Amino acid sequence: MSHANPYQIKWTVEKYSTGGLAIPSLTELEGDLKPYERVEIDSNMMLNQGRDLLNNMLMGSGSPTPLSAANALVHVGNSSLAEAKTQTELQAAGVYNDTSGTPMKWKKGMESGFPQVVNGAIRYKARFLSAEANFAWNEFGVSNGTLLFNRKVASPSIGTKTVEDEWVFSVELNFV
Repeated sequence: MSHANPYQIKWTVEKYSTGGLAIPSLTELEGDLKPYERVEIDSNMMLNQGRDLLNNMLMGSGSPTPLSAANALVHVGNSSLAEAKTQTELQAAGVYNDTSGTPMKWKKGMESGFPQVVNGAIRYKARFLSAEANFAWNEFGVSNGTLLFNRKVASPSIGTKTVEDEWVFSVELNFV
């Protein structure tokens, strides 16, 4: 029996230089500015708990929380530790969204209208504002707010976000 990945995934980060200014909406950001860089990464690892979540949703077993607009989060962190199916979180140290110290991992909810289905693929999109997630983006994943579904480590790093930037992270999940 083949154990090929049951889905394809594309991670896209669009980097906008805002000079630290707050742009009121994603529509204005994407309409008024052009990204200075666009990074695309394919593949990732579905974690065991992501597989189990998907199985339970398909079977209607228990009360699994869907990766919906109300629950889905995009996670980013600075760890470069390799992926393992048994991991349950990003591997960066510290707590999520720490603004009192040096943040090393951040999670962000969906932009309005996301997730959405486009050409048979589920698309998630989160916008990281200038004061958020300012560190090297080495790892990332998507969760339902409780369970991390998947994890990817980028090599090389996607880059280091600063207060001068807003980054928009899109995740496209396509079951094959």
